[in-house]
Amino acid sequence: MRKVLQKISTPVWAFLVVLIGGCLLAAQWWVSASQSTTQHLAQAVGEARMAAQRLPRWALELPTVDGVTVLDSTRQEMARDYASVEHLVRVLQEGGELTSDGRSRMYRSEDFPSAVQPAAAVVAEAWSQLQGPMQPLLTAERTDRGTPAKIAELSAALDGAMQRLGEVLNEELARSRPWDRLLLIAALLSLTSLLGLSLWALKLKQAELDTVATDAEEMLAAVPVGLFTLDEDYRLGQQVSPQLMQMFGTGDLADRNLVPILRELLPDDTVDTAKEFISLLFSERVNENLIASLNPLDQVEIGGEEDSRGRRFLDFAFRRMREDGKVVRLLVTVTDVTERVVLNEELDRLRGEGDAQSERVMEVVVGLLKSDRKMIEERVAHWRIALKEANQSLKQSARGERELRMLIDRVFRPVHLVKGESAAMGLGFILQRAKATELELGLLRDREQLEGNDFLPVAVRLEDLFGQLDVLERMLKQLGKLAVSEDQPPERRDSKPEPAPVSFVQALVNGLANKLGRQVRVVLEGRASESLPESRRRTVDDILGQLVRNSLAHGLESGEERTRAGKTPVGEIRYGLNLNEQGEIELSFRDDGRGIDLETVRRKAVASRRFSPDQAAKMDPRQLMGLIFLPGFSTHGSADDTAGRGVGLDIVADTVKRLGGRIGVQSVPGQFTQFRIRLPAAEAGQTGAKG
Repeated sequence: MRKVLQKISTPVWAFLVVLIGGCLLAAQWWVSASQSTTQHLAQAVGEARMAAQRLPRWALELPTVDGVTVLDSTRQEMARDYASVEHLVRVLQEGGELTSDGRSRMYRSEDFPSAVQPAAAVVAEAWSQLQGPMQPLLTAERTDRGTPAKIAELSAALDGAMQRLGEVLNEELARSRPWDRLLLIAALLSLTSLLGLSLWALKLKQAELDTVATDAEEMLAAVPVGLFTLDEDYRLGQQVSPQLMQMFGTGDLADRNLVPILRELLPDDTVDTAKEFISLLFSERVNENLIASLNPLDQVEIGGEEDSRGRRFLDFAFRRMREDGKVVRLLVTVTDVTERVVLNEELDRLRGEGDAQSERVMEVVVGLLKSDRKMIEERVAHWRIALKEANQSLKQSARGERELRMLIDRVFRPVHLVKGESAAMGLGFILQRAKATELELGLLRDREQLEGNDFLPVAVRLEDLFGQLDVLERMLKQLGKLAVSEDQPPERRDSKPEPAPVSFVQALVNGLANKLGRQVRVVLEGRASESLPESRRRTVDDILGQLVRNSLAHGLESGEERTRAGKTPVGEIRYGLNLNEQGEIELSFRDDGRGIDLETVRRKAVASRRFSPDQAAKMDPRQLMGLIFLPGFSTHGSADDTAGRGVGLDIVADTVKRLGGRIGVQSVPGQFTQFRIRLPAAEAGQTGAKG
């Protein structure tokens, strides 16, 4: 409807409103004139009625001698009243001029309302009957003694007829008054609407301009880069994206000169070179693509020790904007490439380290084998299976863009699993290889377009990781033989080891707690892992490993923080593993840490740009709790060896869903977080976790 109205021009609207208003005013004038006529006639009828009511009195007051009236003054009064009534009756029948309350008005017989005519005819009939007895009194002729009584009787009939005529006229007035008011109001409203129409047209035009401006602002706010236009005098345009102000660390940038801004961020020689480069872009003789490689603002470093945000790297890209074939402005895109540069630097550092850490493998493994050799062997075997599946995915035929994005996740998850568990076990040489592989995958995630060949560095990193697993397995095998031959009596060599989940969870907790400076107690409630199939047992270990890392990274506080909160300095993890009557694996995992702050989850949802502020504000607690299982969603401040990349609980949810299980989470801020998971105990196809 709004679009239809907008298609009608303002002059057409104005003409229609004026036309309607004029018609309404004309109708109101006609009703008002008719009402005035009726009111004037009603007053004239009232005056004539009063005159008619005096006629019987005059007839009684006239003295007579031998039946002849003799008082001329009384007769004159009676004659005037008689003439008034007679004139009214004649005007009602034939039309003419009537005077009432000092105002005269001409009437035509057709001017009278149709409802008046029957009542007027009754008045004329009553008057014609009264005229006969009145004539002798007016002409001083001889009259009978019964004449006054007869006049009184006929006058009463006339009075009743005139009363009825007055009532009819008043009814007509009553019927016309609402219409008069309604038409007057409608006319005033139509004229008022003319003014409103003008204001509406202006407002509509302003709204269109505001919509364009708002759309532009929203688009600028939505893009994750800094955007602005630049003229030949190095002056920024009026529209500047909010991200640019954040990158430059300054306020309003609109209509400011770019050169002084850059001098606050970059060395003078870099700024001078940038000025020359920008000037070249405004020259028609220079090919834009040929000089792109000369851009001095490609990955420039800003900030430093003085800047609270530390070192940052910005990439400026320039694109010509033309009008009538002439370059008038430049569209400048500024991208924060800090993470990419830092990742590349980290990769370079890792590439330069060589295999120096391999020399410490023996020392690390020997320390762990004293208590958990069997558990490490099982986990390393599982790592190899998961990484082989990822490596096999890399070797498949070429895919489209969407499939390549999914491939990143399929490889990232097992690598992240190895990184997290090796960090908890103190296997630094494995950890470094996993981190290097994860960094390569991170670079692929940041690319706008992907090709199959882009995964070659990842394949190389995986081969390096496999090589380190080979080294670790050889060491475990040799040290296992040594432990059996020297430390155990022959009768104990074939004894059954402790259930893997107990030692595995305890080992992870011990390793991460020592690394993070936490004190954590592990309580096992129920033991059924020994009855699980081997593949299910590995799956449960994967889930427990992710939950342990999530608990240590997000849930359990430091001893000082717990003491301030009125808790014991030692945190607690309780988990239970049982088989229910339906043959399902029931896993319960609970820590007595911070709990899940749903408002923090809500803020992170908006910051992740997956949800708008309005969408996040409408989410109920159940929906917010479900966000923690989304891929890449994390409430951790930054990524480290423990958490922060948002793939831990994503792995848990994906594994549970893939196996046809169910997962639930309950949390009270400041008190606890508890996960309850049910899995089918029977195997169904491939049951190894994907990492």
